[in-house]
Amino acid sequence: MSKFNKEGKKIFKKINFKSKMSEAKERFIDTLELPQELSGEHVRITMVENAQILIEGKNNIVDYYDNYIKIQTKNVYIILDGKCLKINEISDAEVLISGDISNVGFLNR
Repeated sequence: MSKFNKEGKKIFKKINFKSKMSEAKERFIDTLELPQELSGEHVRITMVENAQILIEGKNNIVDYYDNYIKIQTKNVYIILDGKCLKINEISDAEVLISGDISNVGFLNR
């Protein structure tokens, strides 16, 4: 609900809560000296030999073939080359891929 003064002008401005929460979260993480990946701004990649890779912080799957997968994150594209690549699990923020992974590359956005 907006509040107006006598001239009909708004007497307060809209607050961007998402940005304020993000700033508070960053200060909290810095104060407690927690790992930066908890902020949700970073991508975490966990790989088990060349058979499985878990990518946390993904935004979108750009390309998906059995020998090539391109994943978009906030700052980079992650490119996987290999054989029999398969997406085992996928959610809003992460993807688990298995297969014979021969190369993991990064391309700045």
